[in-house]
Amino acid sequence: MIRPLGVRLRSVGLNREFHLPASPINSVYNSPYVVCSDSGSALHALEHPYSDDPGVQEVLASLGSLQLQGKSVYFVWVPGHVNIKGNHLADEAAKEAAITGLQIRNVPKGDMTVVYKSKVKGQWEQVWINISENKLREIKNSVDAWPTSFRNSRREEVVLARLRIGHCRATKGHLMGREAPPICGMCNQIVTIKHILMSCSLYAAHRRLHSLPISIQEMLGDNNDSIRNLFDFLKLVNLLDKI
Repeated sequence: MIRPLGVRLRSVGLNREFHLPASPINSVYNSPYVVCSDSGSALHALEHPYSDDPGVQEVLASLGSLQLQGKSVYFVWVPGHVNIKGNHLADEAAKEAAITGLQIRNVPKGDMTVVYKSKVKGQWEQVWINISENKLREIKNSVDAWPTSFRNSRREEVVLARLRIGHCRATKGHLMGREAPPICGMCNQIVTIKHILMSCSLYAAHRRLHSLPISIQEMLGDNNDSIRNLFDFLKLVNLLDKI
């Protein structure tokens, strides 16, 4: 019973009636109002003033305000399947479901983790695809981890990461001192990762010796042979400690 609001429940023939002295907000009518519904469960929910259901709380709050205005609202249950064959079976099934609730099998935490990770990765992938003017994006088309990024040497991991993002001491050191970018003394070009690895004439013979790929995507991509040849090249020309 919703005693705090003065509601009472009584049987009226095939119907059930809930009574609350209340009135519609801003109504100019003085007659009682009757609300008919075929949802017995919804009407019974109004008997529980401390329900956590936001819909129930909203209705009860409105009715409480209306009660202060001295008018009445009647709730009448109108069965929707009276005299229909098999109706009692449907009612019994509905009552059982209302009592027992849905049987939801517990989902293992590991399974949910897989689903969440897949969802997050899909969103991340979409953002990554739409990124432009990013040196790592130029050589990496997905957010999947590259096995070649994990080296036996911490130094090699750092060097490879710097080469892939396009920033190293040899090419970006001037930014700290707000100086002009370094110029290659051999080619008279701005020193960049691409210039060092692909076009600087000083290292042309060494690049051919180690069969370095002709594109930066292949050279810095996730290919064990290419990465091994790259480090052999860097060691030979004494660039490993300058990256």
